[in-house]
Amino acid sequence: MSGLHNGNADALRHSLFNALNTQVAGEKTAEALGNAHEEDRPKQDPGEKAMDIFNNAVGRQVAKDNPNATPPELASKLIEKIEKGELRMLDENKKLVPTKITETEKKTATKNIQDIYVTGEKQGTKYVGKDEENK
Repeated sequence: MSGLHNGNADALRHSLFNALNTQVAGEKTAEALGNAHEEDRPKQDPGEKAMDIFNNAVGRQVAKDNPNATPPELASKLIEKIEKGELRMLDENKKLVPTKITETEKKTATKNIQDIYVTGEKQGTKYVGKDEENK
């Protein structure tokens, strides 16, 4: 996915990180962690901070709306939000704008997320949500 810095991939990274933290630690803790991360960067561009905080909140809401979703399911829901322009990125003028993604980027990102999850399962890594016991 394009836009590792201030684009689609950045939006996905922030929103997915907050979604996963919400499932594992709860919404308030996820919000505190996300906000602390943004506050810990005093030289960050204000537009970048606004983008990250917005996308963090979307991720937490997706997790609240889908409490039993697996990480790939959360990622897919967030990729759909990117496609619909419901997350934010910065344009070339550092203006906050809705995300946009091509069908090819969407398919590739979805496949990559699934591949990463399957590879982790094959290596013995298991996703553990807040309601499951760590083993």
